[in-house]
Amino acid sequence: MSTPAAERLLDEISLAAIANTVALGGESLDVEELIRALRVAPRHQRLFRRWVTKLTGDATARPVIAGGRPDLTLLDGCYAELGFPARMARVHRAMLERLPELLRDELDIRQILFADGDVRAALAAYQSNRATRQLNAACAQRVAELSRRQGGRLRILEIGGGSGGTSRRVLAELGSAEFDYLFTDLSRFFTAAAERELGVRTALLDIDGDLPAAGSADVIIAGHVLHNAIDLGRTLRGLRAVLVEGGELLFTEAVQERASVLTSMEFLLSPERGRPAAGSADARAVSGRMFPDVESWMTELRAAGFAVGPDTVVAQAGLGQSLFRAVRPTGPSEAITAALVGTQGPYLVLAADASVERELRSAGEVLLPVPVGERPATVLAHLERTGARTLVLTADQAGALATAPTAALTNLSSLASMIVVGPTAASGGPTIPGASPQIVAVDNELRRGAELAGLLPAAQRIAAGRLSGEFFERGADLSGRLRSLCLRAMLTTFQQAGCLAHSQTRHDVEELIAALDPVARYEPLIRRWIDCLVGEELVASDGANYRLAGIASKAVGGFEACRVEWNELFGSAHAIDYAERSIRLLPALVRGTADPIALLFPDGRMDVANGIYREGVVQRFQREVVIALISLLVERPGQLRVLEVGAGTGATTEAVLAGAGGRRIDYWFTDISRPFLDQARATFGAEVARYAVYDLDRPALSQGIEPASFDLVIAGGALNAVEDTDAAVRGLVECLVPGGGLLLTEPTVEEPWVLVTQALLMNPPRDDRKSAGSTFLDLGQWHQVLDRAGLDRGPVVPPAGHPLERLGHHVLTGQVPRHDKENH
Repeated sequence: MSTPAAERLLDEISLAAIANTVALGGESLDVEELIRALRVAPRHQRLFRRWVTKLTGDATARPVIAGGRPDLTLLDGCYAELGFPARMARVHRAMLERLPELLRDELDIRQILFADGDVRAALAAYQSNRATRQLNAACAQRVAELSRRQGGRLRILEIGGGSGGTSRRVLAELGSAEFDYLFTDLSRFFTAAAERELGVRTALLDIDGDLPAAGSADVIIAGHVLHNAIDLGRTLRGLRAVLVEGGELLFTEAVQERASVLTSMEFLLSPERGRPAAGSADARAVSGRMFPDVESWMTELRAAGFAVGPDTVVAQAGLGQSLFRAVRPTGPSEAITAALVGTQGPYLVLAADASVERELRSAGEVLLPVPVGERPATVLAHLERTGARTLVLTADQAGALATAPTAALTNLSSLASMIVVGPTAASGGPTIPGASPQIVAVDNELRRGAELAGLLPAAQRIAAGRLSGEFFERGADLSGRLRSLCLRAMLTTFQQAGCLAHSQTRHDVEELIAALDPVARYEPLIRRWIDCLVGEELVASDGANYRLAGIASKAVGGFEACRVEWNELFGSAHAIDYAERSIRLLPALVRGTADPIALLFPDGRMDVANGIYREGVVQRFQREVVIALISLLVERPGQLRVLEVGAGTGATTEAVLAGAGGRRIDYWFTDISRPFLDQARATFGAEVARYAVYDLDRPALSQGIEPASFDLVIAGGALNAVEDTDAAVRGLVECLVPGGGLLLTEPTVEEPWVLVTQALLMNPPRDDRKSAGSTFLDLGQWHQVLDRAGLDRGPVVPPAGHPLERLGHHVLTGQVPRHDKENH
């Protein structure tokens, strides 16, 4: 048979085996019923859902089963035609025969794969085939070409070297050329074999952990390993940092989801107990696919700051496999590429080198011709006529456009973004009359000198590129449903106390508070409940009295449905469980007869607190923004000095360390609670950070911190718990050097979920929140806080019009003015 025919038959046999496993005597069941009926182990449920999708095209559908048992004797011919050793057909046959046991975790796939104890031979059987050999040859040829071009000693890093199939081909192609080859793998078993047989340097390396030093490799090779990353974007950003500018990442990957792999090696991607699953922190957590397609790889590479183009896919082979080549851009192009993530065409590029234009064309974007002469009036007319959405130009050109006499007469309503290359003001650069584009500054004289305010929009674009629009929409919808459930819980608590049960019965504030009999410290919180219920029109008020509103009977979905979808989207549902447990105990909590701390830390455990600060669409988006921002900031010369306050469970810390990509930063992890410090030290290691107690309600300089000693201070959702926000922010500003930045993530609206949970743990405020009767400062109040602290405010993320804007959680920045204004 032909090779394509062998591929098709192999998938048909595998799909028939799936159908035969799922059949259950011909019953038609939905996916959840199938999971229960087949007793699918929790760690294999993602894989099983992909089976159902492969059968039906829909992960939630009821599979329609047809056909009989597959003919497994045909496997030998299929695998022989595809160039596999005979061992692979025998192994896959054994897997297909025992799929139910594998699904139930009664049998580990490694018991079949390594039945004779020869691990290397087993993996070599899977990795040795005609398609892989073809891609290894193409990879080796490219490395040899780079070696000849370099003219010196080429530094090569191979990650996930495994049984050494790619290494052997590359080393053979290099011949007598000068090179430094570092072979790495997660397992000492493979590195020891490489030392013996290949004679190269080796090291243990986990692609989800610390990577080698920045700028230490000219080329990185990864043969079918990157899909194992927990967070693909984080790993790619880390690898980009390891490369020198102009260095290349060469990697092979499967880009199609094949039934033959779903019934064999994908069992190895199901997470081990206590370890996050591959893809659980990136876009694959939503799609469920472990192997991104070509378009998804392009998106991930661009978001990680690589230059990609028509030659990014170097070679394609059978079994849906491809060889990719991604380049770390050189000079200012790297920062421009990052700034362009998330922008829209058509593009007019007046200031960039050819690599930027090549990047835009490779993405299928419309690149407008540059007008002859580039005079301001000509450019303005060209922008109006073509309807350009994004403009890339120098700072001088931007200033000329802003002051051109014809600017006020030009219709530039379509212009959405300006990438200004060159030193610009921290406020964001020149303003063109009649246009309100988002302006991102890129310093082409010294890229590392970009200001925090200028980097935040680029970080937002990178973050948005990592998360799908569907993720934003589903996440925002789930957050809205949780909000409704918590509002309903407030109302129900009053009704259980005999109030607000009928639209005809009226109660004043004191009567409503007395009905709940709260301890004194919770009376302001109860007043905020009442304000929220009125604002949501669940309760009506005439200014003095309150009654049940007529629309209050509208049904709100239950916790169980919300929990299932929350878990599916975010990988766990601690936030839902925590909210539901708190709501059940609300009457006792406000009376002081139940302990809110015990709900957040049941039996002293940290798992609930760890979960709620990592789950949710806002948390995921803000994490990606912080990762991207740090990855841009660490490009500055010198070591980045960071102070994190109120670090708590370390959710923001994880993002900062991920953004650093293995590069060392001087990092201070601080919190008022010693248990959090102990947990962080055990999690991140004593060598990664300094750990210290820091009380946000005390003067910063009285707590062992030197003035003007940090480049960046981060407070991730911490400042809403202080008594006086102004005093706390002034203290943090004292810790910053001139030009240093303050990065905050904060709710900016009343959040019902917090009002029935964590608000019970907060101290009463003494700032603007006290007079306003609110739990959180709104966006305008935050701007006033930053202004009063003498900071230059940066842009707000998410911006107006973003799908998450309505949830009222923002990333805010402020920058300490530099003393040397002419060099600002």
